[in-house]
Amino acid sequence: MANWNERLAKLSPEQRELLLNKLKKAKPATKPDKEIPRRSDPSHRPLSYGQKGFWFLEQLNQDSSLNNIPSALNFEGRLNIEALEESLNQIIRRHEILQVHFETQNGQTVQVPQADVKLTISLVDLTSFTDEEKEIRARQLISGEALLPFNLEQAPLVRASLLRLNKERHILLLTLHHIIADAWSVGIFVQEIIARYTALVKHTLLNISELPIQY
Repeated sequence: MANWNERLAKLSPEQRELLLNKLKKAKPATKPDKEIPRRSDPSHRPLSYGQKGFWFLEQLNQDSSLNNIPSALNFEGRLNIEALEESLNQIIRRHEILQVHFETQNGQTVQVPQADVKLTISLVDLTSFTDEEKEIRARQLISGEALLPFNLEQAPLVRASLLRLNKERHILLLTLHHIIADAWSVGIFVQEIIARYTALVKHTLLNISELPIQY
C-alpha cells in the first residue's frame, strides 16, 4: 500500500485524474436488485413470521394491550376535524395493511382485506374543565387509550381519538396494533397525516405516486 501511495504522489494532477477515470470505467457495473413482484392473488394473504408471533400471543391473552403502539399528536390553532378524519381515511385507503382483519380459515390464519374500512375520530370535549383538570383528565385518557385492547378479528386495527382542550388546542390519540405496524411505519403514518391534512385545508393537490407494492 505504501508503494502505491508513493507512486500516486509522483503523478501530476492531470495524470491522477486520468487514472481515476480509467478506474471508474474499469469498475464492473452492479446489477439492480430484482424487483419484488406484485402479489398474484390479492385475496390470499398469509401471515409473516412476525405476524404469526403476534397472533399467537393474542390467542394466549386476548385482553392484552402489550402489542399496542400508541401515539399522541398535539395540534395548535384552529383544527378542521373533518379534514383530519378524511386524511386518516385516505391513508387507510392507500395502505392495504390498514384495511385487514385476521381470521383462521381451514386451519390457517390469514389477513382478510375489507374494502369498506372507515375510521371515525372519537371526540372528547374537555373545554368545560379547569386547566389543571384538563391536564389530569388528558393524561388519564391517553393512558386508558393505550391500554385498550384490539380485537384482531375486527378491522380497522387503528383507533383515533381527539381530545379538545380548547378551540385552539387538540391532542390526537392514535393507536395501531403491532401486527400491522411498527415504530418506523407509525412515523410514516404521522408524516402522511400532516401532508394530507395540510393539502386538504389549503385545497392543494398532493402529488403522491401509487405504491409499487403493498406491505
